[in-house]
Amino acid sequence: MRSRGPFRRPFLPRRQVLRPPGGPVLSTVRRTHPAANQARPRRAANRHPQFPQYNYQALVPENEAAGTAVLRVVAQDPDAGEAGRLVYSLAALMNSRSQELFSIDPLSGLIRTEAALDRESMERHYLRVTAQDHGSPRLSATTMVAVTVADRNDHAPVFEQAQYRETLRENVEEGYPILQLRATDGDAPPNANLRYRFVGPPAARAAAAAAFEIDPRSGLISTSGRVDREHMESYELVVEASDQGQEPGPRSATVRVHITVLDENDNAPQFSEKRYVAQVREDVRPHTVVLCVTATDRDRDANGLVHYNIISGNSRGHFAIDSLTGEIQVVAPLDFEAEREHALRIRAQDAGRPPLSNNTGLASIQVVDINDHAPIFVSTPFQVSVLENAPLGHSVIHIQAVDADHGENARLEYSLTGVAPDTPFVINSATGWVSVSGSLDRESVEHYFFGVEARDHGTPPLSASASVTVTVLDVNDNRPEFTMKEYHLRLNEDAAVGTTVVSVTAVDRDANSAISYQITGGNTRNRFAISTQGGVGLVTLALPLDYKQERYFKLVLTASDRALHDHCYVPLDYEDQVTYTLAITARDNGIPQKADTTYVEVMVNDVNDNAPQFVASHYTGLVSEDAPPFTSVLQISATDQDAHANGRVQYTFQNGEDGDGDFTIEPTSGIVRTVRRLDREAVPVYELTAFAVDRGVPPLKTPVSIQVTVQDVNDNAPVFPAEEFEVRVKENSIVGSVVAQITAIDPDEGPNAQVMYQIVEGNIPELFQMDIFSGELTALIDLDYEARQEYVIVVQATSAPLVSRATVHICLVDQNDNSPVLNNFQILFNNYVSNRSDTFPSGAIGRIPAYDPDVSDNLFYSFERGNELQLLVVNQTSGELRLSRKLDNNRPLVASMLVTVTDGLHSVTAQCVLRVVIITEELLANSLTVRLENMWQERFLSPLLGHFLEGVAAVLATPAEDVFIFNIQNDTDVGGAVLNVSFSALAPRGAGGGAAGPWFSSEELQEQLYVRRATLAARALLDVLPFDDNVC
Repeated sequence: MRSRGPFRRPFLPRRQVLRPPGGPVLSTVRRTHPAANQARPRRAANRHPQFPQYNYQALVPENEAAGTAVLRVVAQDPDAGEAGRLVYSLAALMNSRSQELFSIDPLSGLIRTEAALDRESMERHYLRVTAQDHGSPRLSATTMVAVTVADRNDHAPVFEQAQYRETLRENVEEGYPILQLRATDGDAPPNANLRYRFVGPPAARAAAAAAFEIDPRSGLISTSGRVDREHMESYELVVEASDQGQEPGPRSATVRVHITVLDENDNAPQFSEKRYVAQVREDVRPHTVVLCVTATDRDRDANGLVHYNIISGNSRGHFAIDSLTGEIQVVAPLDFEAEREHALRIRAQDAGRPPLSNNTGLASIQVVDINDHAPIFVSTPFQVSVLENAPLGHSVIHIQAVDADHGENARLEYSLTGVAPDTPFVINSATGWVSVSGSLDRESVEHYFFGVEARDHGTPPLSASASVTVTVLDVNDNRPEFTMKEYHLRLNEDAAVGTTVVSVTAVDRDANSAISYQITGGNTRNRFAISTQGGVGLVTLALPLDYKQERYFKLVLTASDRALHDHCYVPLDYEDQVTYTLAITARDNGIPQKADTTYVEVMVNDVNDNAPQFVASHYTGLVSEDAPPFTSVLQISATDQDAHANGRVQYTFQNGEDGDGDFTIEPTSGIVRTVRRLDREAVPVYELTAFAVDRGVPPLKTPVSIQVTVQDVNDNAPVFPAEEFEVRVKENSIVGSVVAQITAIDPDEGPNAQVMYQIVEGNIPELFQMDIFSGELTALIDLDYEARQEYVIVVQATSAPLVSRATVHICLVDQNDNSPVLNNFQILFNNYVSNRSDTFPSGAIGRIPAYDPDVSDNLFYSFERGNELQLLVVNQTSGELRLSRKLDNNRPLVASMLVTVTDGLHSVTAQCVLRVVIITEELLANSLTVRLENMWQERFLSPLLGHFLEGVAAVLATPAEDVFIFNIQNDTDVGGAVLNVSFSALAPRGAGGGAAGPWFSSEELQEQLYVRRATLAARALLDVLPFDDNVC
């Protein structure tokens, strides 16, 4: 059998040249003397030996002892004797190291190992085996042997590190990746199939499994549950890597993993009680402490520092709470009648960032009553109705009054006032129920009027009065009566359906009686119908009459107070009866109901009245939307019971019931055909109405409904909502989650409407992935509104072979994932004290310089501390600042405040310094104005103001706090951006450190700044122009 190894039979040259070591080249061509040829008999030619295979494959396990048999190769030589005796040798191919590891028996061809093999050093050895005969000349053959070293599990896994340390913040989501462990194994894959798991003592394994899990294949440690630092602050895991080896068995290694849990402010304060209760008299004095609430926080340091405030239940400001101690005191008068109990909701909030709060604190302040209110009726006047047949003791109305007082002060007693001796009503003094005490007769007295008084049991008692009106309602005790007991009339057979047959009237003497009429007998097969109109019963013809079959009807009509019901008209054979007698009964709506009956006899005169009848009640058909015009769809058929011309039927469409001209019908055969090509997407189903018409005079016709369903062909490409549209996606959507769905509509149906989607442009690098069938768009990257606000892709919808494309703008929707930005700032107020009353700035002087990278966030501004005197007034929504009138004085001031800006989720705090400088006449007289090039107010105030002050102070050798800038104005008289800055400065203090010296004069300021203008420009980082006249 031929070997299928990786080697081909080597190429053997026809003439070999052998070079002995160090010797000359010897030719293998033998020279023969002619005489020898004549004397020696002719020998047979020597032939080459041959191996049966071009190459051989052998498998040897590693680590086997030297001398292990590998393979025996045998060549055949057809020569006999010495010429056919072979000797074997081998040589290494590819790698010379193989030569030292193998040997071959020269006689048997058995290959053995010379040393133990190591697969990890060399997995495969390639040998060339040569078989040489002893003929003359000596001929040889070669073959290739590939020896594969089979792996044994002789290497244990090795971790990349001796131990691992990692930190993890608590409360991360389940599945959060923590640490990637990696181990390597030098063995072949079957013996290096590493599996990871937690090992160690059972308690340690249980703790690890409760919080973490490890991917057995990748070695990735991730969270499997909630990690709570308060429960366990650190974990020490032992991870084992096993190679799953089989021979001689699996090997493993372990490593320790130390995970430290970082703290977060995740514990809100907890109140010591679910509900705090205190009772307080409503005349309690203000500023009395009535209750103290306490809450504790499991967190430490600032995260555990608790502050209290009242968040609801104190809308009228009756109470105040100490933010540190939790003491609640009364600060405004209480009123029991206005509010008996004040349910305050207390918030306990820690000082963490962001802070956590507990809004479940409940404090119930119960106010003790003082009697001071009279009763008040719930509603007045009281009005009620009662039936005239109400029995004695029947409850008529519940009189209710309320008293804002409590206890005995609110217990009420009721009595009737202004009643006559024969008034048939009494009142229960305790409950206030008014009941019937005598017989009622609406025909005698229809209305009763009297008063009611409610009196409390206070000392002294207080009372209130109200009026009561009782209306007696009628009880029906008269039955309706027809004005005539019988009606006689005649009716032609050809009377049209809807013709009025007779009007009947019944009279009820009761008040507000509503009479309705119905046919209760004699209406054979519902030939007639009756309706109630304006109190009159109107009998009309409901179905055609046939004199030959029906000549006499006798109907029974009923008049009642019940609503009319729709009648079901069933086509009948009018050959059964020629006379109808109708009995008409009139009923009122009283209790009990009364009624009267009269009779109407109807005679029928004969006319011809048979219309064609279709074989089927309706017809359905199918037609393809690409069918050519005049394609046959279906056939209808009808018969007529009449004879001759009255029974001859033709078919037609009438009144536009032919599908807007899309169908036609052959008059005699009834075959329905298409008139033009149809479009299923425009009209998928046609509802047609065909008529079968006889030739009678007048002709009669019968309609039938035809439903034609148009079958779809794939003739429409998918259609997107627009050629270019946008979808809005929230930023920070989870990578791999569906962020949007883009769909196209194919007007076709079934398989023809199946749409497949793909992104064809704008997705390099791959940012999004689109589901081919649903069009769901999956984000493959983190979407950050602040990094990029829009992505533009081109999507394609395919309904083979039709396609359409659309440009999609994926617009990110900003989420609140950034904190507001606010730096420390200062407010300079130069107060020029004047006798005028309108010089103090009353409007906005600016706004708190905060912004939020999230464009959708609304910021809220407040002073956290330092502004207890309300020197600055801030608009909490716009951040606008106004100065308090308290600053309208001649005192300088420096106040440091803490400003907080929040977007509802994140907060930032910065320092605000308010500097009030008093501008005097002396200061103005000793001032100087410098002109700064390429400068304007906003740029100068932030951030160059400090540099300017330091530069001027350095030039004048005076402290920066003694330099007072009192005016900055843009110079509008010159081209370009030039800013005029006016300031004054105090001369340096004396050596003794006393009070500040006099002011630098304007000339001194101008001289020193002129001489050292370069120094000022360098220190202030500003371009100072030559001096102008003093400007103020």
